[in-house]
Amino acid sequence: MNTLQTLHNRINYMDAIKTLAMFLVIWGHCILHLSSWNKNDDIVFVVINTFHVSLFMMVAGYFSTSSLSLGFGKMLLNKTKQLIIPCLLWGGIITLLCVYYCHDTSKIIADFFDCLWFLKSLFFCYILAFIAMRLGTAPTVLVILASMVLTIFKMNVMFPAFMLGIFIKKKELAGVEIGKRWVLWLTLSVFVFMAYFYDGHYFNSPNRIMGIIKEGSLSTWLAYFGKTAYRILIGNCGALSVFLIFRGLFKSMDNNIICKIGRETLGIYILQAVLLETILKQYITFYGDHAVMDFVIAPTLSLIMMVLCYSITIVLSKNKITGQLLLGKYPKNTDHK
Repeated sequence: MNTLQTLHNRINYMDAIKTLAMFLVIWGHCILHLSSWNKNDDIVFVVINTFHVSLFMMVAGYFSTSSLSLGFGKMLLNKTKQLIIPCLLWGGIITLLCVYYCHDTSKIIADFFDCLWFLKSLFFCYILAFIAMRLGTAPTVLVILASMVLTIFKMNVMFPAFMLGIFIKKKELAGVEIGKRWVLWLTLSVFVFMAYFYDGHYFNSPNRIMGIIKEGSLSTWLAYFGKTAYRILIGNCGALSVFLIFRGLFKSMDNNIICKIGRETLGIYILQAVLLETILKQYITFYGDHAVMDFVIAPTLSLIMMVLCYSITIVLSKNKITGQLLLGKYPKNTDHK
């Protein structure tokens, strides 16, 4: 299968990458929400957390070029329908469930703001990328660097990964394939080296930028930019390594259930947020051995959850109203989700 297919055709190995990324997201969420220990001490959770969302965002950037070629108004409308409307509707449901389980309305605004954060981050990545790509190469680099201060919805890490996907796609369209063996070995080596020193306690949650501005010391700024740059580099190296491995091994991959699941990751992401992150965590907490949870229970439950959410997504997609409002599925939408 040629990498430069039309946007109306699927690139099966990219769908397979999205399936892997979705599986890693759910695996990490199982450990995060269903285990009793400090997640920053869990090596599997920490390693997954280094690159899984960067991988998703890189793939989203790769398939963003058709939307970014539209006028700003049309692009904004399309992405509002595809991302924000489902985010608001499901966010309302998730927030109500949080209030039901916790009986606490004091955090209702915060819960609504934070839930399904990845979709909100993706929406703002489209806006920022649209602006950056019309400024020229040098200003685009400056926009990427400036985005490092955008801690809202983890834009400081997500936007560089999104732009990496755009960069790869533009190079391929120009006839330059980002796939030489030395690139894979370099990115994979850097990822493994950085993962060895990655400390979840320090890198997992960068400080809010307003707190850094308020403190204002040079050491605080240097520490913030240092760990943000670390997260960007390790995330993008991990994402690019997966991309190169899958393209090298599965470039001629046939259409199968793995690819089909990868085409429904938006719906799967939303539904796992409802079923796993909101409901299931109220009833299950694992106190046993870390290894049993990390390598047996969490991946098994992740596989079951992914198949379940995929099945529900297919059912919702069959109805025009639920497909559009809850899953952002509209006619003539050629971007991968």
